[in-house]
Amino acid sequence: MSWENILLKSDIRKGDFKITWTKITVDDVEIKNKPKELTRMLQEEGHDDFDTVDITTGDATVNGYFTADVRTWGVKSLYSYATDLSFVLTLEDTEGDLYKDIDITVENIEDEGDDMKINPREVLVEIDMKGQSDPSQFETKATIIWQGSY
Repeated sequence: MSWENILLKSDIRKGDFKITWTKITVDDVEIKNKPKELTRMLQEEGHDDFDTVDITTGDATVNGYFTADVRTWGVKSLYSYATDLSFVLTLEDTEGDLYKDIDITVENIEDEGDDMKINPREVLVEIDMKGQSDPSQFETKATIIWQGSY
């Protein structure tokens, strides 16, 4: 089938198609201004104090759009962009009884990666907790590094 037939018989001329990517690894999380109730400082003689609370993340769900621009002469462009992402942030004290899951949603997203931005490859997140444990008070930002097709 030629491009002209596809364009005449379908709505694929140019458009955004809503898409959700699941099970995307959160590769790095930077936490700033963690509240005192989520911090456990351990003091060792001859060493600096250190926080015994481990931070882990679940896989992210990334919501966004896949954009296709198809012309009679061929495909002009294909790319994706994210509108938001969400994941669970877990704080667990290795020396005590602290365990807390926090649902994180990020809408401030920057893009990096190849010319062919189709699938999210890596997610990097910065969270400023602002001394609060309520996620609605957090300032969040994410960078998604994109790749082409799998």
